[in-house]
Amino acid sequence: MSAQKFRWWMFGVPVALIVLAGAIVALILNATNAILNSADGELTEVILDPTAEGYEIYITPTPSYLGIVEDQSGELISVVVISLFPNDIGGSLIVLPSELLIGEEMTAGEIYNINGVAGLEQSVGDYFTVGFDSTGVLSNDFWIEHFSQIGEITVEIDDPLTTSEDGQQIVVFDSGNISVAPERLDDFIAWENPSESPYNRWVRNQRFWSSWVDLVRTTDIDLENSNSSEPQLMRMLAALGRGEMLLFEPPLVEESSSRASFSTNRDDMKSLILQMIPFPTSASSGSRPKVKLLDGIGGLDLPNSYVPPLVASGAQILLLGNAETYGVDKSQIIYHNESLLPLVNDFSNAISGAELTYDPITETAIDVTVIIGRNSLGLD
Repeated sequence: MSAQKFRWWMFGVPVALIVLAGAIVALILNATNAILNSADGELTEVILDPTAEGYEIYITPTPSYLGIVEDQSGELISVVVISLFPNDIGGSLIVLPSELLIGEEMTAGEIYNINGVAGLEQSVGDYFTVGFDSTGVLSNDFWIEHFSQIGEITVEIDDPLTTSEDGQQIVVFDSGNISVAPERLDDFIAWENPSESPYNRWVRNQRFWSSWVDLVRTTDIDLENSNSSEPQLMRMLAALGRGEMLLFEPPLVEESSSRASFSTNRDDMKSLILQMIPFPTSASSGSRPKVKLLDGIGGLDLPNSYVPPLVASGAQILLLGNAETYGVDKSQIIYHNESLLPLVNDFSNAISGAELTYDPITETAIDVTVIIGRNSLGLD
């Protein structure tokens, strides 16, 4: 499935334009906004109309999962990132080979060998500037348990997977559409033919994940409750099976060196990941300031026009809404911690003509408030 079909509105509009109904939901929203906007806990008037002045809504981060695929010896095979569309219907997936350079010096596999799960999760998160809801390690025990429940998987491969014995070539997995038994999945996923580029294994692993989602679509088991060790992955797979799955492909460049490795343009990779995870959390505490983004004019398309450049500049969008009154002439970026000034300067590059203001408010969940005024649209 082509990744080009993805649009920001798939997350932004459904989240930002929900009209809350019912007194209980209204009270919850009101309490949330009161906590986020004040330290005294006083409740104010509930505003339910998303076009009205003063309306605000809390933004739930894009659900995301980091899968670490290893072989029976504990060596890394690949890293998988999955994210979901609204309402857990469909989502996106990207497979990264263990030979991918994370930064300039170490591959994902080398980082995993030295620093383990936590170190790899942190390195991948820092590289892409996003956090993940959960991380799981997928290996032989998981493959056997899971695929024994949902059935054998069929994967298409271009070339036979072979080995040599007594000078004779032996075909282990033939080319074409092949069914792989659960107990043989570990071998299949990790397999590299003699003198084969790891690029070919990466291609097979992409097809494996696509075939896995296809298999999920046909199963009649309660997938989300089928594996207690990987509940978040089961949620992700079930969601992908309910809707469209976009498979993103990283632009890999095979390096000419003594070790097998791939490089990629970090900016291009960050752009891909932010298409998958348009409302990310921080990779580490405080690395993405929490931002409230407000329409100071009325009728602006905040999710499509203003969220993407702010997120690309390092923001975590916590609230979307409207200014207390429309008719704001000059865009404003109000920050509450002086240490955020370098990032705030990046935000000002994303919001043309914005005026920076330091306001040392304490006890607030919001780090930065951005109000879009007429001058950013060339209306002044």
